[in-house]
Amino acid sequence: MARLPLSLLVAVSSIAQAQTPPPRRPARPRLDAQDKGPIRWQQVTPAGALLVSTDAGLAAVDMDRGVVTWEKPELGGLAADSVRMVEGSLLMEAARPGS
Repeated sequence: MARLPLSLLVAVSSIAQAQTPPPRRPARPRLDAQDKGPIRWQQVTPAGALLVSTDAGLAAVDMDRGVVTWEKPELGGLAADSVRMVEGSLLMEAARPGS
Protein backbone atom coordinates (compact mmCIF):
# COMPACT_ATOMS: atom_id res chain seq x y z
CA MET A 1 0.00 0.00 0.00
CA ALA A 2 1.42 3.37 -1.06
CA ARG A 3 1.54 6.14 1.51
CA LEU A 4 0.88 9.72 0.50
CA PRO A 5 2.74 12.54 2.14
CA LEU A 6 0.56 14.41 4.64
CA SER A 7 0.88 17.68 2.67
CA LEU A 8 -0.50 16.00 -0.48
CA LEU A 9 -3.36 14.45 1.46
CA VAL A 10 -4.29 17.84 2.97
CA ALA A 11 -4.12 19.51 -0.46
CA VAL A 12 -6.41 16.89 -2.05
CA SER A 13 -8.85 17.18 0.83
CA SER A 14 -8.88 21.00 0.56
CA ILE A 15 -9.57 20.88 -3.18
CA ALA A 16 -12.44 18.44 -2.67
CA GLN A 17 -14.00 20.67 0.00
CA ALA A 18 -13.60 23.79 -2.16
CA GLN A 19 -15.51 22.14 -5.02
CA THR A 20 -18.46 21.10 -2.87
CA PRO A 21 -20.97 23.97 -2.61
CA PRO A 22 -22.38 24.65 0.84
CA PRO A 23 -25.86 23.24 1.42
CA ARG A 24 -28.62 25.67 0.46
CA ARG A 25 -30.87 26.72 3.30
CA PRO A 26 -34.52 27.21 2.39
CA ALA A 27 -35.71 30.80 2.49
CA ARG A 28 -37.83 31.71 5.47
CA PRO A 29 -40.42 34.46 5.19
CA ARG A 30 -39.67 37.47 7.35
CA LEU A 31 -43.20 37.78 8.62
CA ASP A 32 -42.91 38.15 12.37
CA ALA A 33 -45.88 36.24 13.75
CA GLN A 34 -45.46 37.77 17.21
CA ASP A 35 -46.14 41.25 15.86
CA LYS A 36 -48.84 40.17 13.41
CA GLY A 37 -50.75 37.66 15.52
CA PRO A 38 -51.70 34.13 14.56
CA ILE A 39 -52.04 33.28 10.89
CA ARG A 40 -55.74 32.98 9.97
CA TRP A 41 -55.17 31.48 6.51
CA GLN A 42 -52.64 31.38 3.70
CA GLN A 43 -52.75 30.57 0.01
CA VAL A 44 -50.47 30.66 -3.02
CA THR A 45 -51.53 33.05 -5.78
CA PRO A 46 -51.34 32.23 -9.52
CA ALA A 47 -48.32 34.58 -9.69
CA GLY A 48 -46.50 32.43 -7.09
CA ALA A 49 -46.73 34.73 -4.05
CA LEU A 50 -47.89 33.42 -0.69
CA LEU A 51 -50.78 35.44 0.74
CA VAL A 52 -50.83 35.40 4.53
CA SER A 53 -53.77 36.74 6.53
CA THR A 54 -53.52 37.78 10.17
CA ASP A 55 -55.61 40.04 12.38
CA ALA A 56 -53.02 42.77 11.72
CA GLY A 57 -53.26 42.67 7.93
CA LEU A 58 -52.87 40.81 4.65
CA ALA A 59 -49.33 40.30 3.36
CA ALA A 60 -47.68 38.78 0.28
CA VAL A 61 -44.48 36.79 0.67
CA ASP A 62 -42.06 36.21 -2.22
CA MET A 63 -41.45 32.49 -1.73
CA ASP A 64 -38.21 32.47 -3.76
CA ARG A 65 -36.56 35.19 -1.68
CA GLY A 66 -38.44 34.65 1.56
CA VAL A 67 -39.35 38.29 2.05
CA VAL A 68 -42.61 40.16 2.54
CA THR A 69 -43.23 42.15 -0.66
CA TRP A 70 -46.25 44.10 0.56
CA GLU A 71 -48.61 44.42 3.53
CA LYS A 72 -52.13 45.86 3.77
CA PRO A 73 -53.10 46.54 7.41
CA GLU A 74 -56.57 47.66 6.32
CA LEU A 75 -57.28 44.04 5.27
CA GLY A 76 -56.54 42.58 8.71
CA GLY A 77 -58.83 39.73 9.72
CA LEU A 78 -60.07 39.26 6.16
CA ALA A 79 -61.87 35.95 5.57
CA ALA A 80 -60.36 33.56 3.02
CA ASP A 81 -63.50 33.65 0.88
CA SER A 82 -63.09 37.44 0.53
CA VAL A 83 -60.08 36.92 -1.75
CA ARG A 84 -60.63 35.71 -5.30
CA MET A 85 -58.65 35.37 -8.51
CA VAL A 86 -59.43 37.92 -11.23
CA GLU A 87 -60.42 35.80 -14.22
CA GLY A 88 -57.92 35.85 -17.10
CA SER A 89 -55.08 37.43 -15.11
CA LEU A 90 -52.54 36.79 -12.38
CA LEU A 91 -54.25 39.35 -10.13
CA MET A 92 -56.13 38.65 -6.94
CA GLU A 93 -58.96 40.80 -5.59
CA ALA A 94 -59.59 41.25 -1.89
CA ALA A 95 -62.74 42.92 -0.59
CA ARG A 96 -64.58 43.19 2.69
CA PRO A 97 -68.29 42.37 2.60
CA GLY A 98 -70.30 45.59 2.25
CA SER A 99 -67.40 47.66 0.92
